[in-house]
Amino acid sequence: DDRAAHDLLRPLQPPPPRRVGARGGVRGAGHRRPGRAV
Repeated sequence: DDRAAHDLLRPLQPPPPRRVGARGGVRGAGHRRPGRAV
């Protein structure tokens, strides 16, 4: 169980930072710019 949890957490952690860097901070822009969210 511990191994499965670590495996799921490991792949989930890398994606967030990569998407934010490639898109230039989608999280910040999305929350600050309602245009994209809407």
